[in-house]
Amino acid sequence: MTTTLTKTWTKQLVQDHAKTAVAVELYTLPFYLTALASIQDKSHYAYKSLLSICIEEMLHLQLAANLCLALDTQPEFTAPKYDGNPIPYLDPNNPDTGHHKLINAKLDALNAATLDLMLDIETPSGLETHRHPEKGIRTVINQVEDDFKKIWNIEYHQTPQYPYETIGEMYDALVAGIHYVGENNFSWNTQKQQAIWDTDKEGFTQKITNFEDAQEAVKTISFQGEGTTAEDKFAVPEKYRLENEQEDAHEFNEYSHYERLLEIKKEGLPAVYTTNNDEQNPQAQSDALNDLQLSFAQLLSELDSIWTSGDYGDFWTTMTDRDNGIIVKAKTCWQVGVIPRWS
Repeated sequence: MTTTLTKTWTKQLVQDHAKTAVAVELYTLPFYLTALASIQDKSHYAYKSLLSICIEEMLHLQLAANLCLALDTQPEFTAPKYDGNPIPYLDPNNPDTGHHKLINAKLDALNAATLDLMLDIETPSGLETHRHPEKGIRTVINQVEDDFKKIWNIEYHQTPQYPYETIGEMYDALVAGIHYVGENNFSWNTQKQQAIWDTDKEGFTQKITNFEDAQEAVKTISFQGEGTTAEDKFAVPEKYRLENEQEDAHEFNEYSHYERLLEIKKEGLPAVYTTNNDEQNPQAQSDALNDLQLSFAQLLSELDSIWTSGDYGDFWTTMTDRDNGIIVKAKTCWQVGVIPRWS
């Protein structure tokens, strides 16, 4: 995506922030799914917990795409690139922040390095010093009780402050940008927005009809990812919990991604598949990679079609189908001894 570079909030700059939100949420999925598929025992705590995180990342992708339409722009679904490729408006390489790993994801099995990178992605703002002793971390914002200006750090973001150190700071800036451009300058059109999760079961907003809905969507993403930080608890407030998950993932919905990952670290890593470099089965590896890449390309095309046409699309099933979903295809790659490559 092309990006607007200006130190004054404009409608296009806000729209580009929303597109970046889509790119960020899509960035997490192949990375997390690669680690998930490497786990041999699907009954293991780590598998079920990481599956629940992946499902919620799909919800976050839906919310970010809906934000784009509400703000009069079109979401872009492009295969993410890893190993240090830049993400617009994010520059976590500053050693003072400890977030240098954020854009340096390397596709691999679930191991100490990938788990630590996941924790870096999901670390709540203000808790960085808990994991990273470096200075320069702003204080925790309590997004339940504080007033509007404190929740989104409005005064700090009066002028665009990119590049941002964290994903959370980028989302704060997006909300602030809408405020400064003026909420009445956006149509809040819901015509092609999606609400894939059962609206009768979920307490959070899916379709975004106004500025308040936009704030609620960002809160849902933030709470599920980072949680709250009172008394070292990272629980998701009840309103923002995803209730309609797969049965084997539902038990985790009250805990943030950050806390789930900490628990995986505490419980211990599971047995995972390893790569096979002796090339005894190069054809099987090539076939598995081609199957995965074709399916992922089709998924990206499906996502583009969903938010362009407005037709309903169940990309959740495409990802998680137990017989032929993308998770199954990624696991097949591991089983024949090759790390999944998505494009």
